Amino acid sequence: MNIGVNIMVKNKIIKYDNIKSSVNTEENKDILKLVNQVNMIVRDIRDTGVRHLTFNDIDNLEDYNDKVEELMKFKKQKHSEDTPMWWADRVLPTDKNAWYQKEEDDE
Repeated sequence: MNIGVNIMVKNKIIKYDNIKSSVNTEENKDILKLVNQVNMIVRDIRDTGVRHLTFNDIDNLEDYNDKVEELMKFKKQKHSEDTPMWWADRVLPTDKNAWYQKEEDDE
């Protein structure tokens, strides 16, 4: 099921056509990779501390996380109308604090 949303940004309506609420097999595999990577890192930290974590482990975690964020259409929170809080927790696209990049006006 997909839900349509219209959001007003600086007197402009941005049509956000879908909030993802179902996933296909490939998308489900990406979510599974993220879950497995998180589990592996948590297990390694519990068992041995951070000594056995590699940069590759962290890179994989970040890649899978980015894929899931994009898939689920999670948004950064807005710091101001023009800038996102990249360090803060992500929010649903319908959240009043969701940041949307301005669409450039064609002149």
